[in-house]
Amino acid sequence: MKKNIITYFLIIIGILISIIIYLSLIGIETDKFNDTIKDKVSQNNNQLDIQLKKIKLTLDPFNFKINAKTIGTKLIFQKKVVELESIKTKISFNSLFKNKLVSSNFIVSTRSVLLKDLVGFLRVTTNRAELFFLEKSIEKGYAIIDLELSFDKDGNIKKDYRIKGLLKDGKISLLNDYNLENINFSLNIENDNYNFKEIKFSTNDIDFFSDSLKIKKNKKEFFVEGYIENEKSILNDKLLNLIKLNFNNVNFVDIKFASKNDFSFNLNKKLKFKNLTITSKILIDETEYYKPEILNDYFSEVKDKINLKDHKIEAIYKKDYLSIKGTGKIQLEKDFDEIDYSVSKINDKVDFDSNIKISELKIKNQKNIKTFFPKIKETINLKDHQVNIKFKDNSLSIKGSGKIQLEKDFDKIDYSISKTDDKVNFDSNLFLNKTSFQVDNINFKKKKDSKLKLAVSGNYEKTKGLILDQFMISTKENDIKLKNLLIDKYRKIVKFDEINLDYYDSENKRNKLTLKRLQKNNYELNGSIFNANKLITDLLKSKDDKHSRIFNNNLNLNFNLAEAYIDDDNIVKNLKGNFYIENN
Repeated sequence: MKKNIITYFLIIIGILISIIIYLSLIGIETDKFNDTIKDKVSQNNNQLDIQLKKIKLTLDPFNFKINAKTIGTKLIFQKKVVELESIKTKISFNSLFKNKLVSSNFIVSTRSVLLKDLVGFLRVTTNRAELFFLEKSIEKGYAIIDLELSFDKDGNIKKDYRIKGLLKDGKISLLNDYNLENINFSLNIENDNYNFKEIKFSTNDIDFFSDSLKIKKNKKEFFVEGYIENEKSILNDKLLNLIKLNFNNVNFVDIKFASKNDFSFNLNKKLKFKNLTITSKILIDETEYYKPEILNDYFSEVKDKINLKDHKIEAIYKKDYLSIKGTGKIQLEKDFDEIDYSVSKINDKVDFDSNIKISELKIKNQKNIKTFFPKIKETINLKDHQVNIKFKDNSLSIKGSGKIQLEKDFDKIDYSISKTDDKVNFDSNLFLNKTSFQVDNINFKKKKDSKLKLAVSGNYEKTKGLILDQFMISTKENDIKLKNLLIDKYRKIVKFDEINLDYYDSENKRNKLTLKRLQKNNYELNGSIFNANKLITDLLKSKDDKHSRIFNNNLNLNFNLAEAYIDDDNIVKNLKGNFYIENN
């Protein structure tokens, strides 16, 4: 008897174990919960309907739960169908006996569904108003999603939902003319945190990809931050306008670039963004820049399109501020030259600082300098120049040094030019070796092989005229200095403070004298020797009074010369007197 009881007990235990194994591994199918699930879905949102097949139940003996899973379910809303791969949940043992679904968690896996339909489904199930605008923006795309939902005791969806999924071949129209195409990524959403990985998309014919994009919901807005890069592409105006990076009168063509960018911005529920911040490292393979028309008057052989290549740029953009620092090569004529630069832009205010090494550059000869350089060529050549260009507070400055070819040989020159409003300041030193130079008015001519330094500084205003703070000619034997010469806009001399002359003229005669302004239009001339031969000859030859009219005002001149040549052989000594020059 005892033996039989043990046998029956073992048989029962075996049967129970077999049933548990069967229910755990194979399970059973039932539709007894279908109506309950439909009611629960409708209770959460009356726009949703669900078509269920039988639910497969498997036992979870270790957690005293029953795994429930259905395959091939269809969600229907607004006459649209979303096909699901499966719905999974865990229910209590009491559900079987009470014929009532008691579960606080569902895992929904979709098949490959249209992105637009999926976003619409999420919008109605989560009541997210911002998804309405996203749904309207979606043009195409497919998604596979795993959605984990939790319910409170009243059957409402909690905010701790989780979403994992993949998006393939998406297209979204965010703004006019700004589309995101070929969108692919994986995502993980928990509560109000959105994490995107393995991102790829195209916009305006540029392919971008990223390993990380994070979105955090803050009350009424979303905060977006991430990293994005692109391989060599052509940058177009639409993308520049999107982030408001536009410069007046700066025209680049076909910018071929690659970039790595860290960015962040705020996005509202209508998908309008603000507080955009971008930190970028950009490689520009090549681009072209249209030459400003003003250069045509001075640079004869600079191409209509200036070429740039191999530029490395670091850029920071934040709200109304842009900073750019870069190095690369620039082609003005035949060869490429090295250039570095920094640009900052705050609202409409632009500051610029650049250094460029110019190997060769040709300048058109300006006719007015032929008076001083009688053998000058039609084109002036610059060689091996180091130039700094700055633009700040509406003021442009250019500083440089290098070689200059006026005739056959190259000479040295340094220069500084600045322009603020209508005023141009200049300061230049020219060092001549074999180049010809003359000042015809005082009969000065540089000897062929002598070295000469010409220093000129001053400023020019169109309404006021030219002011020469200093005009100096210096050689081993000659020294000519002029201070504070003012020439009006009609090219007439208004005044000068002092002229010091100590030189040998073209007749090889010594001239040593000083001409000073005493007050207003009163001047005094003192000197030990002066060759007046050419001056007298020019006055006698002149038939047009206007030809010698060089002064704006009438002048009173007192002179005292120890010796004065009146021709090649005759000298007047102790020449003293007074001239009153009128209308001359």
